[in-house]
Amino acid sequence: MVKTKSPMLSLGASGTIADTLTSQSWKGRTYMRKTPKPSDPKSGKQVAMRSMFQFLTQSWAGIPADEKETWNEQAARAEVLPFNAYLNQNLMRWATGRYPQQEFEQPPVGGFAGGPGPAAVPQGRGLRIGRDILTETLNWGTIIHAIAAAPDQPTFDGVVHVHQLTSTGFWSFFLTPLESGTHWFKTVHFSVSGVKGITSGPFMGTVP
Repeated sequence: MVKTKSPMLSLGASGTIADTLTSQSWKGRTYMRKTPKPSDPKSGKQVAMRSMFQFLTQSWAGIPADEKETWNEQAARAEVLPFNAYLNQNLMRWATGRYPQQEFEQPPVGGFAGGPGPAAVPQGRGLRIGRDILTETLNWGTIIHAIAAAPDQPTFDGVVHVHQLTSTGFWSFFLTPLESGTHWFKTVHFSVSGVKGITSGPFMGTVP
């Protein structure tokens, strides 16, 4: 349960999200940090939250200055830096089934394009997962979901990686270590304003 000093989805909240990220206050300022090492650090929810935390922290540097400035007012209210406002709110969005936004309260826009479907190629003890992006669009990231079998739909607990899309061309991510056998996946793109794209078809790779 999350205990809050103000509404749960506000920047003044304190508590733990999905047993992975903790919002705390220090000298009146709210900040987000990783929760101390859990008993099961590889549970589905924890991997999903850590993957998005990493995506957001790495993506901040590439966001245009005018879009970063949209977080200033929220940051001033919570007495935190704009980066912390962006991080806290987007992690709350992710924890409640929504996708992150580059701007604060950005109007929804889509625009998704790709090339051939994603593939998983065996490489050592893992799989190299990748896809071609052929058209410059408003794509911001793609989420790799592990699924049990081809017909299954992606779930929050199945997230294994959130990958930043910065340009056209081929992107890839090496997922390792994996047990020997066949592994199934689907990917989902999302736009700079948090709009979900079309879910890919199922694809698989076999680790020797």
